[in-house]
Amino acid sequence: MDVPIALAVTLSYCMSLYETIGHGEHAWFDASVTLLFFLLIGRTLDHMMRGRLFQGGVMVKDGSAMERLAGIDTVLLDKTGTLTIGEPRLVNQNEISPDALATAAALAAHSRHPIAVALHHVAGSFLEGDISEIPGSGIQARTPDGVYRLGSRSFASGGSGVSGGLPEAILSLDGRELACFRFEDRLRPAARESVAALHKLGLRPAFFPATGSQSWRRSAAGSEY
Repeated sequence: MDVPIALAVTLSYCMSLYETIGHGEHAWFDASVTLLFFLLIGRTLDHMMRGRLFQGGVMVKDGSAMERLAGIDTVLLDKTGTLTIGEPRLVNQNEISPDALATAAALAAHSRHPIAVALHHVAGSFLEGDISEIPGSGIQARTPDGVYRLGSRSFASGGSGVSGGLPEAILSLDGRELACFRFEDRLRPAARESVAALHKLGLRPAFFPATGSQSWRRSAAGSEY
């Protein structure tokens, strides 16, 4: 919105100078003042809108995003920390060997992901090696025993194996799965009401990641999603 109005103001101002030189009636000057007024009002409202949204935890990078928002039909929701509390807990610890749990906890100490934090709290440990976090995938450690990986199934073991349905983290050594850690998280108190409100607005909520437990999806949506 700013660019067309700014160009119009500039053109009107130039024409007003031409009229002034020619002893005109200054109609273009009046037009430029009017356009400048609308430009300032628009910018003021834009800053007020961004400030209110920022206070609510929403950052707007482009003012036109609010105009485009009127045309959306789908809302993509991130599960962890958005619909859920963001404090997952390990539910299959009795199925994991102590050595695998200690190794995974040592790797998890190098990440701030909620699942990694939960895993590290279960069994704090230490692992020697060249350890690095790969964003969007997991954690990798090069040790004398081989390369340990902790993260998504595709990252840790190349996608082999069957998912148990719950959010999970896979521990592998040189691509061989050593353990599968499964987690549960609680829905936020207003999650179901928020999803229902989106439906009432005619919007379709979609959940990310697309894989994982279906129970929290059904609970959040209030139906068989």
